Amino acid sequence: MNTGPAPRRLLARGAASFRRLALALSLSLVALAAFGAAGANAHLYWAGYANTSIHRTTTSGVEETQELVPGTERATGVAVDAGHIYWANRPAEMIARANLDGGEVETEWIKGAAGVFAVAVDAGHVYWTNDTTETIGRANLAGGEVE
Repeated sequence: MNTGPAPRRLLARGAASFRRLALALSLSLVALAAFGAAGANAHLYWAGYANTSIHRTTTSGVEETQELVPGTERATGVAVDAGHIYWANRPAEMIARANLDGGEVETEWIKGAAGVFAVAVDAGHVYWTNDTTETIGRANLAGGEVE
């Protein structure tokens, strides 16, 4: 006896759905970081063409687009906090970071991030998606140690 419609899944399962969710989360956090700053000094950061560099521009359009961190390897999932830019290096299974001005690049800041696809950051931690295992990784910002 059927007493009503079948319940709907609230979140579809599978790697593709997980990647879409992670990408949406990452883009939302980048937008909040970029647009949360006041004035013409607010910046927007992204992975450039073919994901081989990190770029930035001002949100007001006053500053020309800059290639801020050249030579990245398949950079994806760019995230920003008050002091650093973070991005995923999928082939090397690492999270990299640099200062907001592009200096002090740490290409192997977090190692062993299998299937890393998207990155997000808050005041104390960096988070990333492991789309091969459909899990979320987390590390302390102070030392980059995986928790």
